[in-house]
Amino acid sequence: MSILKVEGLSKEFGGQIVLNKINFSIEEKGVYAILGKKGHGKSVLAALLAGCYEADEGIVAYNDTVLDPNDKKSKLLKKKIGYVPEICFFPADMTVFELLDFTGKMRGVSPDKRSRQIKEALELLLLTEKREALVKGLTVTEKKRLSFANALVGNPSVLILDEPISNASAEDAELIKDLISMLGEKKVIIILTDRTSDADALASQIGIMSDGELVLWESLEQIKLKLDGDRNALLKTFLAFTDGAREA
Repeated sequence: MSILKVEGLSKEFGGQIVLNKINFSIEEKGVYAILGKKGHGKSVLAALLAGCYEADEGIVAYNDTVLDPNDKKSKLLKKKIGYVPEICFFPADMTVFELLDFTGKMRGVSPDKRSRQIKEALELLLLTEKREALVKGLTVTEKKRLSFANALVGNPSVLILDEPISNASAEDAELIKDLISMLGEKKVIIILTDRTSDADALASQIGIMSDGELVLWESLEQIKLKLDGDRNALLKTFLAFTDGAREA
């Protein structure tokens, strides 16, 4: 049984194809990366994997349960998916704690567990001192960390991270990368990014998106072997596929 199975996933906006028959599967816990330049469909794919809206065609299934907004079992499944969008929008006049507490309630976490999970999330993302701060008073990088903390409440088994390092300070970027590596031992983590260095450092399996299509889905080792262990293998592969798609 696949933890995640994506089949024939397609999406259009305004008559323009944004995703075209995406297919891939994940069978075990770990960190996976999908690379793509901006405008190639990564954020739309991330939102579909998180169940934020419906695809026009195809399915997203976790442990053989298809995400379907009209299905009760699917709604319960969504509570076990953590999602960090590239751009985060939170109620400005909520405190950090109020936001995380609200998220825990929406995910059906009991008060005792909710309190413990919030405490742990704040500690992991170095936000304990901001517990009572208003969201509108946080810096851009603090909001990025808050988005990650918010995704952890409810102890999801899958994390969908859309450009998790973008707009982060150098210090925050290292914190988030260390956290991704640690959590990847216990969960499925899917990073969607245009940063080849992050994918190279964190992921065991790499996908490459070009013009809404997944043109590669292989292990990092397989990619590097094909290019004779070149240290710049991932970058070269990424550019070759995306540049080739534009020329075509």
